[in-house]
This record gives sequence, structure tokens and C-alpha cells, in this order.
Amino acid sequence: MLRRSTQGRTAPDLRTEYWKIDGSGYRFANRASPRLVAEYLAQMTATPYAEDFTASLAVMGRSGTLRSRGRREGTAGLVLGKTGTHLTPKSEGYPRGMRSSALSEYCLAEPEGAPVVAFSVMQERPESKAAAKDLEDQVAALLSRWAVS
Repeated sequence: MLRRSTQGRTAPDLRTEYWKIDGSGYRFANRASPRLVAEYLAQMTATPYAEDFTASLAVMGRSGTLRSRGRREGTAGLVLGKTGTHLTPKSEGYPRGMRSSALSEYCLAEPEGAPVVAFSVMQERPESKAAAKDLEDQVAALLSRWAVS
């Protein structure tokens, strides 16, 4: 189903959607667009590594960094994903705090089913950690409901 949803779409342009400074993941200048990440996730489902890759992801409401999330929205067991945050050290000239937050995921049609929707939410300078997680969880819930309809 994911492959069908990406047919006819233009591949992401790495020159405009990916900026690699040092590959560490800690420098804020390293950037990838949400579209690029979602397309990568969608394409991963068609590779020989798909099963191992999805097995390595946290399950919303059940494991990893998503263990305590998604219960209120009803997405427990229906979303696989990876979270990420970037805290600003004082050395970058900003007040210490959350600089960015991301959630890149697959929505499943049923628990332990095949991925149906791939998406990525990235926020720069969210109001708070709680607000960032709340928005990410709302997007996951909306897309999860759409995936099973």
C-alpha cells in the first residue's frame, strides 16, 4: 500500500531537502526535510530490510520512547516510530532548552500489521516539550484513523 501511495511522485531532491554538515546528528546545521524522511520510510517497506527495520522502532503505547504516548489518542499498538529532540546548549547563544522535536512514524491498519502510512513531523523551537509531544501525538492519531478508514 505504501508503494502505491508514492507512485508517480517525484523523488525528493537531496540538494534542497538534505543538508549534511558533519553527520553527527548533534549539530543543528545537519538537516533533512520531513518529506525526505517520510519518503525514506515509505521506500524502506519495499526493501529486504523492511522487517528488521520496523522491528527496531518503538511501538506507541508499548515500548521505547513511545511507551507512555498514544494511549489517550487510541493509537497504542498502531504506530511505530522514532522520536528525536535537540536541546540547545548555552554555547549556541540561545537559552538552554528544547530547540527542535521530531517524530517519524508508520501507522498500521492493525496491531502488528503492515505499515500503511509513513509520515514525519518536525518542529523547530516548540513552545514546550509537552506541547511538541502533544502535537506529534495528535498528528499520529489523525493519520492512524485515516489509515484504517
